[in-house]
Amino acid sequence: MKKLLIVICLFVFTVSSVIKAEQVESFQYKGDNLLLPIPNGFCNATDELSGIFIMDYINSQISNGMDVPPAVIAFTRCGFENDLEELYPFGYISLIENSKPASTQKSFNKMLEKVLGSSKMMQKIQETADGATQKTGSEYGVEIDGFGVDKTTLDWIDENVAIVTTRMEYAIDGETYNEFSVQGSTALNKSIVNYYIWDEEPGLTNPKENAFTLINNSKLLARMNK
Repeated sequence: MKKLLIVICLFVFTVSSVIKAEQVESFQYKGDNLLLPIPNGFCNATDELSGIFIMDYINSQISNGMDVPPAVIAFTRCGFENDLEELYPFGYISLIENSKPASTQKSFNKMLEKVLGSSKMMQKIQETADGATQKTGSEYGVEIDGFGVDKTTLDWIDENVAIVTTRMEYAIDGETYNEFSVQGSTALNKSIVNYYIWDEEPGLTNPKENAFTLINNSKLLARMNK
C-alpha cells in the first residue's frame, strides 16, 4: 500500500510539473481560438520590456518594406523578459492565413522547397530584407554598413513542421557580427503558424538545438489545435 501511494504521489508530481512547464497562450485568429505553446526553455515576454522591443523592431522592419507577417507573441529565456542587455536568444510567433484551397503540411513543405530552391526568388527576398534592415537599424541609431544572408536551408520536414535555418552576417562600425534564425512552420486548418528563434553565433544556443526545440514544440502545437 505504501509503495502504491508513493507511485501515485510521484505520478501526480510528475504530471503537475509537466503541466506547469508548458506555457500555452490563447490567440484569436480568423475565427479560430489558437493554442500556442511557448517553446521549452522560453517564457512569454509580449507585454514585458524585451517583448515590446522585439515586437516594435519587427513592426518597424515591416514598415520599411520587409515582407513578413507581424509578430503576435514574443518570447525570451525565462527570467530575461525585461533584460535588453541579455536579449539573445529570443523568439516570436507570427501567423499567416491558410487560405482556400488550404495547404496541408505536406503541400506547404513542397511549396517551401520550391521557394528556397529558386535563386531568383531568394535574391529578391534578400534585396528587400537588406534595405528594410538597414533602414530599421538607422531608426534605432545603429548604422549597419553591410547586411547579408550567408545561407538559408530547409533542414527538416515532417507531418507537423518545416524547419528553415538562416545565417546572417552584418557589419557595424567596421566590426562583423553573425546571427542565425531557426524557423518552424506548421500548417493548421485556417492558419500557418511560424515560430522563430534568433541567437548570436557563437551564442548560448546553436541551430541544431533550436531546431530540435521547435520540432518538439510543433507536435504539441498540432495536437492542441486539431
